Amino acid sequence: MTSARGAFANLLTWRIGFYINVPIAVTKLPQTSRRAFKLELIPSLLSVAGSFLVVYGLVGNRYKVVSLVVGILLILVFVNTQRTAAQPLVPLRLFVSAQRSGAYLARFCFMMAMLPFWFLTSQAMQQFLGFSPLMAGIVFPTNHLKLHRRHAGS
Repeated sequence: MTSARGAFANLLTWRIGFYINVPIAVTKLPQTSRRAFKLELIPSLLSVAGSFLVVYGLVGNRYKVVSLVVGILLILVFVNTQRTAAQPLVPLRLFVSAQRSGAYLARFCFMMAMLPFWFLTSQAMQQFLGFSPLMAGIVFPTNHLKLHRRHAGS
């Protein structure tokens, strides 16, 4: 998947890489369950707007505190709507178990620690080593596999 994004970035623009999952989702759509599903627009908008405002509050230029506070409030309203929804977007019963919630938290912390590594490593390959986005996409997973193989042997 990384190499496909690298090829798109090399040939077109890096922004096109965000759309690589669209054809995959379209091919999987016929395999989804056929039970009746009603998309609830209000909770969807609450979660998107809340997430957007929290991110903007962290990295934006203006109205940081207001954006952060309003974003957190929208996410809290979203969570509250999920308690009473017939088909919630995020079933809150997933967080009842302390063990499962701890695993979710650990996974979240791990991913937040690894995202800068993946981003900065691919940027360093392009800026300092002169790799194209395609070459960085090909080389990065190869180095990752070597690292795992090295640690598995010890």
